Amino acid sequence: MLEATKQETQATLIFEKINRDKALFLRIACTLPQFDPESFEHYEVNRIVAIRDKEKTLRVSPLKQGSTAAACKQIGKSLRELQGNMTGALQDQYMRDENLFIIEKVCSSTGSRS
Repeated sequence: MLEATKQETQATLIFEKINRDKALFLRIACTLPQFDPESFEHYEVNRIVAIRDKEKTLRVSPLKQGSTAAACKQIGKSLRELQGNMTGALQDQYMRDENLFIIEKVCSSTGSRS
């Protein structure tokens, strides 16, 4: 078993779904390539093991959990800028719940959704 260099999860933008009201659900999670983001959200992972078949070795890497705070701040800032730049009848509205963004399409002249 070999000790490998430390790895850190990175913030990732996940397109969750578009609901029937045409609202887009975006989530930011920390993950590593080839891993399911839920793996790091539901479990406290502090080491990653890579199996090297050819060398018949295991490489153990310490894992540092990254943060979604900076990515969430940037997405929120970008959405506010886009919202401020929009003119005309159609405008995107969004809500945020921690690392989940829900972006709705709203028709401001009638209040009905398009």
